[in-house]
Amino acid sequence: MSDTEILEHLRARREYCQALLELSREQRGLIADDNYSELLTVIARKQRVLGRLDLHKQQRPAIVAEWKSRRAELPADLRASCETLLQETESLLAELLEEEQFCTSELARCRDETCRQLTELADGHHAHRAYGGATAATHRFLDVNQ
Repeated sequence: MSDTEILEHLRARREYCQALLELSREQRGLIADDNYSELLTVIARKQRVLGRLDLHKQQRPAIVAEWKSRRAELPADLRASCETLLQETESLLAELLEEEQFCTSELARCRDETCRQLTELADGHHAHRAYGGATAATHRFLDVNQ
């Protein structure tokens, strides 16, 4: 692998991580808006980016080992560029992890709230049936003779 191929590989990894972070931010907004149909679309897009990233990694499985073995012999400017790309990628991954953890906790909170509401509805329905399902006629009919 040439020196510039290492740089291009690292640059592509950073771009995939950036794309994932942007999609996670979009995902956060959709969760906040309770827009679950669009959320599924964003998750599908994230899956495609993850698939491309995985394919990219499979094309050069030994890139990390090669980077470590050749790092010292690379020209200083190229080595600095590669190290900058690695730092940027690590930063993006840390931010991505934070976004994903937030989204996961928000979705769990929404799920728990929905379960709570469904339980309340079920309890109300059971109470209604326990009283025979009938409601007092006084609130349905107006007695003009009173």
